[in-house]
Amino acid sequence: MRIVDLSHAYADDMPLYPGLPTPSFRDIARVERDGYAMSEYRLVNHIGTHVDLPSHQIADGATLDEIPLESLVADAVTLDLSGREPGPVG
Repeated sequence: MRIVDLSHAYADDMPLYPGLPTPSFRDIARVERDGYAMSEYRLVNHIGTHVDLPSHQIADGATLDEIPLESLVADAVTLDLSGREPGPVG
């Protein structure tokens, strides 16, 4: 079985659900300049690709450390839509 990580990269200009605050990501230390790397992230936890856990809406629901990794792997189909214009079908 081949496993493909579908995560999208975080960026200041990443797509967001309308109304969510814009995230920001910046380097505050760089290895070349400072001898170590450190970054500052400002974001809400429901942006980008993420796992929406039962604990998000269910009191005492399962948290990420309680979910077996195997349950996050599923069969998938790839659809090549690169030649289509965005918008409704028809």
